Amino acid sequence: DEVGVLYAYANAGEEYLVIEDYDKAYKAYKAALDLNRILDFDYLYPDIYTGMSKCYFKTNEVAKGMEYGRLSVESAEQTANPFVVSFVLNQWGNSLIEIKEYKKAIEACKKSLTIADKDELDLNAKDACYCLYSANKAANASDKALFYLDRYLVLLQKLDMEEVNKNFEMFEMEKDLLLSLIHI
Repeated sequence: DEVGVLYAYANAGEEYLVIEDYDKAYKAYKAALDLNRILDFDYLYPDIYTGMSKCYFKTNEVAKGMEYGRLSVESAEQTANPFVVSFVLNQWGNSLIEIKEYKKAIEACKKSLTIADKDELDLNAKDACYCLYSANKAANASDKALFYLDRYLVLLQKLDMEEVNKNFEMFEMEKDLLLSLIHI
C-alpha cells in the first residue's frame, strides 16, 4: 500500500520533529517526498516541504530551510485551496520567527490573515493573529503586537463559543431523544 507508506513516512517525520530527532525526521520526510514524486499527490507537497524546512532550520541550515519553505508556500498556492495556503503561510511565519526573520514572518502571516479573512477561515485567522503578535513582539513593535493579541483573543473566544454552542446543541438533541423514548 504505497499511499499508506507515504502517510507513514510523513507522520513519522512529524513525530521525529516533536522528539527533536532531526536526522530521522529529515530521512522520513525525504522518503515521503521521493514516494510522493511517484504518486504525485499535490496536496501533500506543502506538508512534506514544511517538515523538511523545519528540519533544516533546527539544524541551522538556514539557506536550505528557506528554500524548502519557499517550495512549501509555492506548492500550497498551486493547490488553490485557501485553507491550505493560509495554514502553510502560518507555519512558514512561525518557522521564520524561530530564526529571527521577523519582517518575513510578518509578511507571511499578514498574507495568511488576508486569505483567512477573505474566506472566513476563523481558525486560520486566529493562528495568523498569534503569529503576527509573536513576530511583532519579537521585533519590538509593541503597539502592533497588542493589536494582533487583541484580535487573537477575540477569535479564540469566538471559536470557543462556537464549540460550546455545538456541544449544547448536541446535548439538547440527546435530551430530546431521551424524552421521546420516555414517552413511548
